[in-house]
Amino acid sequence: MSQGTHQSFIQGLLRRGLTTNSTEGDFLVPVPTAIEPVSIDSASDASANSFVVGCGGSETIIYPFGTDADNEAFGMRVYLWSKAAGRSGSPTDLWVPYFVGGFVVTLSSALNGVAGALISDLEFLADTITEEATNTWDDGYVPPTVRVRSHAAEQLAEIRILTNGYQKLEVRFDLTTAATANALFRQM
Repeated sequence: MSQGTHQSFIQGLLRRGLTTNSTEGDFLVPVPTAIEPVSIDSASDASANSFVVGCGGSETIIYPFGTDADNEAFGMRVYLWSKAAGRSGSPTDLWVPYFVGGFVVTLSSALNGVAGALISDLEFLADTITEEATNTWDDGYVPPTVRVRSHAAEQLAEIRILTNGYQKLEVRFDLTTAATANALFRQM
């Protein structure tokens, strides 16, 4: 199983989140941990694949994609991680997750990739992203850390996340009708 983070990147360049698309069938909820969060990107068992990137810049833009057919869908959850340094005399750090939001992603066959490219001709980008109700607080407040741009059918949709003050960003997937899920990301 390959684990790691995307530590070397050129700011503004689109990068593929996972080498092998995720086939995860359920969301695993992260909890505070002493272990630094890393990507899980396994070709032999893609059922737990998720990606973690360092927060370079002040904003990360995510362009979800996947496979199967037009109008197939998957769920996606995004977390930001903060590192709480160990107290004086204690060498143990604590990584604390912050739930940014949950999203329903719908794929478009009009937005497929190109054979041999970063996204292949068998992979489709999303034209629709819908925020789950879990993205709002009890009083209806929506935190300003996330913005969804979902224009119209057959146009590229995106999620913009403000990452100031956080050390890591994690994206997890849950398949519904799509066969696989993944995302491109750009850090600005």
